[in-house]
Amino acid sequence: MLPKIAQNLPIKLRLRAWVYEEADKIDFKNKFWFISWLGRSYYINDVIHREVYITLCNNTFFKFQRNLKTFCIPFREEYTIRYRQGNYYDYLGNFLQSAHNHEKINILHDVLISRINNGTILNIENNLGNGKTFYPLLESHTYGDVPCYHVDIDNAKFIIPFNVIQSYFYSLSSLTLYYLIYGVFIPGIVKPYKFDDYAVVAYRSSLINKAEARILSKFHFLKKGDIKRLYNIRRSFLKELFDKQKNNEDLMSYILYSLPFQKEAIIKMDLHYHPIDKAGLINMVYAIDNVSLPSDKALFELENFILDDQDAALIVEDENTNEIVQGTSVGYNHNNDGDIVSDTLYTNNEAIQDVIISDEGPKFLESPNVADAIPTVIKNNTNFENNFVKHIKDYDESISNHSNDSETGLVNFISGISENTDYMRIILSAFDLLKEYNEFACDYIYLKRQGTSVFSYDPLNFTENGSIILFRIKYKDQEYCIIASNNESKRIGIIKHIGEGGFDSEHDEGLKNGIIKVRRDHKSNWSLLKISKLKIYNFVVVDALNKIKRDTFEDSVESLYNRIATAIKDLTGK
Repeated sequence: MLPKIAQNLPIKLRLRAWVYEEADKIDFKNKFWFISWLGRSYYINDVIHREVYITLCNNTFFKFQRNLKTFCIPFREEYTIRYRQGNYYDYLGNFLQSAHNHEKINILHDVLISRINNGTILNIENNLGNGKTFYPLLESHTYGDVPCYHVDIDNAKFIIPFNVIQSYFYSLSSLTLYYLIYGVFIPGIVKPYKFDDYAVVAYRSSLINKAEARILSKFHFLKKGDIKRLYNIRRSFLKELFDKQKNNEDLMSYILYSLPFQKEAIIKMDLHYHPIDKAGLINMVYAIDNVSLPSDKALFELENFILDDQDAALIVEDENTNEIVQGTSVGYNHNNDGDIVSDTLYTNNEAIQDVIISDEGPKFLESPNVADAIPTVIKNNTNFENNFVKHIKDYDESISNHSNDSETGLVNFISGISENTDYMRIILSAFDLLKEYNEFACDYIYLKRQGTSVFSYDPLNFTENGSIILFRIKYKDQEYCIIASNNESKRIGIIKHIGEGGFDSEHDEGLKNGIIKVRRDHKSNWSLLKISKLKIYNFVVVDALNKIKRDTFEDSVESLYNRIATAIKDLTGK
């Protein structure tokens, strides 16, 4: 599952007690903290964390002595929106100043850069270590090979870490980053469909909030843009982890927050930098600003586009009333500085509140105008409706077919390092045994399938509820479905199809709307629904299974298998 606890991102630098125990031993008259590097990313259970290198300094003017102490502290990846390289804090962790607007920072204007000409792998030891610079570092081998951009101007080298690109283009809200690193962006936003003079972007509010859909959709319309760079943020990270797993290496890697443009495209930008050697020949870039295309006046191919919520079709009608209730509610605000901020209780991780641009650094805030409704003149056009539906279906099939090894093995990989490992392994192993039972006909069914795995995205809110498994069992003339959630609730429900036919193998509307109702109105309380015998669209809840773990893994699997098999047999014919 994905993390689901709602929280604000911290401004204050929160350090462990052991860090202060070590820092107290250093005799500095004045003590400050400096974020000197953002390193590799890795999983702790099912949450992505980042190495954040923090250096104890005696000043806030980029004057680094030889005896400085640097610590490597893990923080959640989303925290890097606030914890940026070049930030200074007082000894207690209170934020002092970012590098980009520091009085000692230099700005180099109108620098030309491209992915193909300026992308490189930086060896920290060869380029920054061995006395070549005074930049504060731990042992150089701990950093690994670092993907970054570099520019040579008048014999001076300017190093642009990928976290600087991340801060400008992708750290526009905590959920923007979240949707990219956890791969929700790919199924959540469909590539644009162009009809006459209109461009329509479909998105799914069950997967992604409107505010972030507005932010991320604009990347589709960048002139000389490459939307695959956004897809690659997640996919390349997983591939690196898989490769390292095969080679028995540490499961951590730099996430490739590369420029969202074609590799040959020439981009113009300003660099906020400071020298890290005495001669001023090696310079660290802490921020970029004023990004533009020298060959074009406009950054985008169009001035307007339309955002269409596909999950407006998930409007759920309560069968006991005439009231129509929306599925997931979302909202967005514009603060005084024009930054877009999420404002919803449905997120795992509320976006930064009261963002002050002068503190957070330059951001990619430019965007075409976004309309939230398809004009009636085209909405009522039958040709548009048919082609638009086909366009969305073709996109879904293309991303499913494109799923590479890293996407195919995603769930198994995450399960292997997740705190829910035993729970999910028990369920999947019990399902394997049920498939072998001759009297049962079993298979997995899907709503919105997660890659090529056996998991589906939760139809109400994937960010909060995580993934679900839908396992169908046909016995005699009855059809059942076992619903298990890969989240902390560890609740399993067994439902029975009512009416003619059975559950559709993919995109069963009754099943989808019913699960939304179970989530929203009944808080996934399968036990209570079992007692009430309430008809919910095309099914009724007939059993609930909790506390599936026993003394050993094998006992747990056998117990769950027997409980399900016995329940199905006892229920059939009732």
